[in-house]
Order: sequence, then structure tokens, then C-alpha cells
Amino acid sequence: MPSKDYKTLQLKSSELQLTAGTVLVLDETAMKAGNLIDQGVKNLQAIHELIKSQSLQYDFQFYPLQFHTNIPVVTFSEGKSLLPVN
Repeated sequence: MPSKDYKTLQLKSSELQLTAGTVLVLDETAMKAGNLIDQGVKNLQAIHELIKSQSLQYDFQFYPLQFHTNIPVVTFSEGKSLLPVN
């Protein structure tokens, strides 16, 4: 999740950075049964929010802040998706 570094007063990006209009393709067919660890749950929640409201939450340590995005998402799944897609 993107966050703010209060020592440098700059935003720290997350691992995946996409420009507006980039289509994000997710392949759920490669997922295997199992449990998600804490970071995996947070990532899944962030993708869920991206799909549902086209926003990404930044962690400013003392408060969260939503940023609007323009990232269409295409998901491939063999069964019921974990994400809010139709």
C-alpha cells in the first residue's frame, strides 16, 4: 500500500505503479487453494476497492487518504471470482 514517509515528507509508492488508462489484467486461474497471509488480504482488499470505486487508499500513518484512479480491470477465473466482477 502506498504510504507517506514523514522523515523525507514524500509519498512512497507501492510495488505496482500504473498510469491512468492502463488496463490491469488479473489471472485468478493460477491461484491455488490455501490461506492468504495478512499482506495478501490487504492486497486483495486494495484490488477490490480499485475495481469497485476506482480509488486507491494511501496510508499517511495517522490517517488514510483515498486517491481517484482510472485503471480498468479484466479478470480471468475458472470459478467464482474473489473480486467484485460480473
